[in-house]
Amino acid sequence: MEGHRFYKYATFYSYQEVERLLVDSGFTIEKVVSTVFQKPGEVKEMEAPEEGFSVEAGFTIIVAGRTSGSGDKEAS
Repeated sequence: MEGHRFYKYATFYSYQEVERLLVDSGFTIEKVVSTVFQKPGEVKEMEAPEEGFSVEAGFTIIVAGRTSGSGDKEAS
């Protein structure tokens, strides 16, 4: 993505790298959803997101939370 207007400034991480960074930082992964399975220009219909991580997806959402010292969940 070297010459891309926006992506040339981005750093992309694998799901495994993000998972490790979250866990190492004290977060617990609560939910993972993957979406965008159709290629650009080939979209035929609206698609529903799928639970879990998929290498076939173009986008993955990770919901994570962290427990504070008092046992209350912190917003993430």
